[in-house]
Amino acid sequence: MLELKNVFVTYDPNTIFMSNALVDISLMIKKNESVGIVGRIGSGKSTLIQLFNGLIKPDNGAVLLDNDDINSKQIDIRKVRKKVGIVFQYPEEQFFAETVFAEVAFGPKNMGMRETELKDAVFSALKDMGFSSEKIAQRSPFSLSGGEKRRVAIASIIAMNPDILVLDEPMAGMDFNGKEKLSKYIKNEIKNGRTVVFVTHNMEELLEIADRVIALDEGKKVFDGRVRDFFSDEKLIEKIGIDIPSVVRMRNKLKKYYSDIPFCRTPLEISSYLKKRYRH
Repeated sequence: MLELKNVFVTYDPNTIFMSNALVDISLMIKKNESVGIVGRIGSGKSTLIQLFNGLIKPDNGAVLLDNDDINSKQIDIRKVRKKVGIVFQYPEEQFFAETVFAEVAFGPKNMGMRETELKDAVFSALKDMGFSSEKIAQRSPFSLSGGEKRRVAIASIIAMNPDILVLDEPMAGMDFNGKEKLSKYIKNEIKNGRTVVFVTHNMEELLEIADRVIALDEGKKVFDGRVRDFFSDEKLIEKIGIDIPSVVRMRNKLKKYYSDIPFCRTPLEISSYLKKRYRH
């Protein structure tokens, strides 16, 4: 369980450039949750996820992992980062290894994984990311396509088998096949009990994957609840500058005529509802 209690983060304090990145944020993320974090550019999303494994420390407040303050001197921060794995936007820009294997192996090796387990962890992570051949492991990561690079970067985190996987705009710039493979992986991991938190500007992705939404605006938490409740709050969505997915717009229009239409995440769900209704 990951918990933030009354967290404040201020950039450039005591200068004319001072800005409040996060203001009095409290939240709890439990096991097996799928959480989407949304908000405008500059709303505090990236700052928020950097708190999750101690990459930055709050100016006030506490960050707790399984009830332990991760910023305490008694805590081994490496163990925290093994439990909470973060993949930042465009992580492939930080590649440095000569081969894909070495790139993916770097994290778990650094965390103390034994050599006997390392190979299996690397190949399992690559398989999870949709790579079917072991030949990919010997290729240079710099020779891959954009979508392949992104999946290798994510593999380097999941090879450490974190309890909580945090993804910052994971599908940005990916082609359709890459998005489909990553979406399938995330859904499968949630099904298998892993907690997944992801930052996104893509509301279709949010609708498809998340069960819970945390919305930020000017560093403040303005919503924390179910996806269906988030998309029902049109005033809030307009205020924080979020686009309503086409499926939600369609469902909202149909609700004027069919009051019993349920919340729908995909066009197929809308189609199934209409078929069922007219079958009777």
